Amino acid sequence: MIQYGFFRFFIAFVSILPWKLVEILAVVSSFIFFLFPYRKSTIESNLTRCFPQATAPEITRIRNKYYRFLSRLFWETLKGYSVSHQQAKKRFIFKNPEVVQQFLDQDRSVIGLAAHYGNWELGALSSGLFFHRVMGLYKPIKNQRINRFIREKRGQFGLKLGAIEHTHRIFAKNQDPAHLFLLVADQQPSNREKSIWTTFFNQDTPCLHGAEMYGSRYHMPVVWIDIVPRAFGHYEAYFIPLTNDASTLQPGELTQAFMLHVEGRIRKQKEFWLWSHKRWKWSKNP
Repeated sequence: MIQYGFFRFFIAFVSILPWKLVEILAVVSSFIFFLFPYRKSTIESNLTRCFPQATAPEITRIRNKYYRFLSRLFWETLKGYSVSHQQAKKRFIFKNPEVVQQFLDQDRSVIGLAAHYGNWELGALSSGLFFHRVMGLYKPIKNQRINRFIREKRGQFGLKLGAIEHTHRIFAKNQDPAHLFLLVADQQPSNREKSIWTTFFNQDTPCLHGAEMYGSRYHMPVVWIDIVPRAFGHYEAYFIPLTNDASTLQPGELTQAFMLHVEGRIRKQKEFWLWSHKRWKWSKNP
């Protein structure tokens, strides 16, 4: 109860602040990460694995940029819970929605694959402003009151949310009428046996299997959602087609193509990916 009360008070406080002041708070609070380095060893290990030719000062520079982004992500997301319809559509813009809409007009559901890059939360929030039927898969928060509040706020512009433990049922029930299914799919899987192994930054990397399984089962088109950070609180996203029918691809082909796009985006602006996530917990041949 106390945790929920503090959370709601903090959200209410941020909601009355102008975006410029929120940006200043993000800059100031980023110094907390420098005083108390958050997951420093994990971040540096991930960066070193992905950029083995980088010098120690270069790794430190990327880590520091990431800390500034992490603070930005925190404040942007909190402020996002109170944005208006007009603000949401202006701050996260899907530049080519026709790539997805053409399939929806044919009554074909589409899978949109995103990474933990930029502010994927703002992207999910505004997606309902660009498409009539959008379903997002998410992992519920343990605190039920906070989870219910966040779910309501994420869905305020039309996004429907389904818990990942009900993925099978969600895909089955939302094919007719057609939906855009949003999956953030670059994280470490929880099930080793079902993982799809890819090459990511020249490393064997396990990936989630859901996009391939459901995309193939329902003959769905799949697109990569390329999120491009702009100024504070502003992002653009581009839909990049991966396949018109996932069932026509070989096992692992779709996931590898997706991860190559993720890697390409990270290489352009390294600090905007979630480097504090423990991405390489397993080896391919233990």
